Amino acid sequence: MSASVVEIEKPVVIDRKQNLREHRLYWVGRRT
Repeated sequence: MSASVVEIEKPVVIDRKQNLREHRLYWVGRRT
């Protein structure tokens, strides 16, 4: 079970980084 958890957590970290970038772009888009 530990191995499957690691496999799930890895993409989550990547998604978080991409979400932060999209979130910033989203707020910048709403400002203008």
